Amino acid sequence: MLKEIKNIWLNSDTRLKVGTKLLTVSILLILCLPFILTRRSLFGIDFSNSGQIGDTIGGIIGPFIAIIAAILTFLAFWIQYQANQIQIKNFDEQRKDIQIERFQNKFYELLKLHRENVSDILNGSDKDVNYFKESFDDLKNVHSTVEKNYIENEKANRGKNDNNSLELREKIISIAYSIFWLGIDLESRKVIHDLFKKHFDPMFISKVFESFDDLLFRYGDYKIKNTATPIIHYTDMSNNPRTIMLDRIFFREHSSKMGHYFRHIFQTIKFIDGYSVNVLSQKDKYDYAKNLRAQLSNYEQLLLYYNSLSPFGKPWLEIPKNQNDSSLCCFLHKYKMIKNIPLPLATIGVRPEEVFKKEIALLKKDGDYLFEWHEIVSRQ
Repeated sequence: MLKEIKNIWLNSDTRLKVGTKLLTVSILLILCLPFILTRRSLFGIDFSNSGQIGDTIGGIIGPFIAIIAAILTFLAFWIQYQANQIQIKNFDEQRKDIQIERFQNKFYELLKLHRENVSDILNGSDKDVNYFKESFDDLKNVHSTVEKNYIENEKANRGKNDNNSLELREKIISIAYSIFWLGIDLESRKVIHDLFKKHFDPMFISKVFESFDDLLFRYGDYKIKNTATPIIHYTDMSNNPRTIMLDRIFFREHSSKMGHYFRHIFQTIKFIDGYSVNVLSQKDKYDYAKNLRAQLSNYEQLLLYYNSLSPFGKPWLEIPKNQNDSSLCCFLHKYKMIKNIPLPLATIGVRPEEVFKKEIALLKKDGDYLFEWHEIVSRQ
């Protein structure tokens, strides 16, 4: 208790300290009054032979004593109140420390599970091959196949292909990623037809799958005859030359290997973002998310970006309904989960600079970067 009173005194403002000192001086003066008033002569007045001493002391000192008693009672209650406030503050800090500890335990458990997911993916792949790099190459080939079919379809129906809008390129990368994700078996074809029937002519989607069937036949012929690797050349929607390397079946499905992997990353970020700002500041949340991002290779971040452009990863680009702060931005922007993308590699479909054009401009005003690549270039 004495220690708490000392803390209260040290943390009190100047007015309280001055008031306490004045009260102490007043008490000392009152205690001295009986001695002063009972002296034989005071300013030529002698109270020793009269009965006025008691009346004088009682009349003068009584009210002061009552006032002092009231003040002391108030101070006692005030000190107890301050002590209670300190205890409440200490309790709140202890509770916050417990909540942070619980968060950290859960977060590092999720981080451990992420590493196990990556290990499972890599262990189930050819040890001499970077699975995520190969998967990105597969996505590029699938996208090229879809884009090539769209260009040929437009030329056949309209005699030309002059539509290179952002919206169209978003739709093409979306259907390409869906094929990359689900594969080309009969069930997957039904799902993709249903997903994109509002965006593309069903005949076009059927032609895309026929094209993959043809590639599968050509791949089998190439493997049996052991001929040179088939290379398909075409000009993309931006009039850039493209090639499709048919050195393996690049249109096998990837969801069985990476489905739980992407879901786990999203749930981990959602867990971080959903924690109360009274426990974790936004800077703390960003630092924990950065810890997770540090586990992702460049190719993993590339795949995460293209996943967000598909129906399967759309929540990455949506603003959470229960967002606890006023930033109002999607997870990919808020936590810079694709900061380390090598932008020159992200050339298929819609480039990251197009999707995050506004966010890049806003951060640039504050001297910050959404993508590390821009920061690297600025240092040259």
